[in-house]
Amino acid sequence: MNLTTNGEILQDIKNGKERPWRKKKVKSGLLSESFNRLEMRKRAERTLNCATFLKFVECRNDEYKKLIDANFCRDRLCPMCNWRRSRKLQQQIFQILHVAHQREPKMRFVFLTLTVKNVPGEKLGDTVTEMLKGFKALMELKEVDDFMHGYVRALEVTYNKGRDDFHPHIHVLLGMRSTYFSGGGYINHARWQEMWQGLLKLDYPPIVHIKPIKKRSQGEVPVEAAMEVGKYVAKDADYIHEGNEALTDKVVSTFAKALKSRRLIGFGKLFRRIHRELNLMDVESKNVDLVSGNDAVCSCPLCASNLFEQLYKWRIGINVYLGVD
Repeated sequence: MNLTTNGEILQDIKNGKERPWRKKKVKSGLLSESFNRLEMRKRAERTLNCATFLKFVECRNDEYKKLIDANFCRDRLCPMCNWRRSRKLQQQIFQILHVAHQREPKMRFVFLTLTVKNVPGEKLGDTVTEMLKGFKALMELKEVDDFMHGYVRALEVTYNKGRDDFHPHIHVLLGMRSTYFSGGGYINHARWQEMWQGLLKLDYPPIVHIKPIKKRSQGEVPVEAAMEVGKYVAKDADYIHEGNEALTDKVVSTFAKALKSRRLIGFGKLFRRIHRELNLMDVESKNVDLVSGNDAVCSCPLCASNLFEQLYKWRIGINVYLGVD
């Protein structure tokens, strides 16, 4: 794409905060360098060429900006694509929860976090396998299933640099029947912990967090919990260590092997049915659309001025997005 730049630097501000286009693109470049050193050539090329251009519709008064086209690589570890994928997943969760709450207005929400002890890199893959199997079995237990409308779960893995080990854990947003709290079906913290320990055959009581979410108003969905479940599977700060190529390569290699071919996001029961009914895309698919949306907008929703299209191209060396004519 050989186009003349107009010198305009991309600025995309929402709610007073600058969106991290530049930061994520720089991190994607560092990931590409790591893939290259690890001889993962195809992934190195894809991440290097990720988001080299971004096209927006913009308001001339800087009131509004919306992405309408980009060349994302969709690699599972790409910082740029992980950020976009997380936003897409959060949007889907909100949609699903709104529909679910309309169908089951007395539904109550519970936020559950399931953990195990930190593990060394060579055991991460096997540990993740056992946790996902254990989670499936947990959701199928009668005392859980009988009082549950649906769930959405996400696996997250963090890296502890000081200990040089990994912490896999599962975030779950549960939609429970109203009788869960009033009809004798309530599962307390000790029982969740006991079930999780038993299913994983652990020789220690694992840390489990369970938090009922207070219902403030009719039709309200738990925004904070939805945001938590929709976070990145792995934060780029955990595996990209600027200035330390050896550590970066070690952690990138571990993440790449442990997370390969995994279903990291899952919907169950009512939430899964609504996901299908709404024809929502699979955020883990290589073909997932990571652009904001395709709905046509002709004028700024804030100031009503006409919108125009602006293309930005990534400039290597100065590491900024510059507008092109």
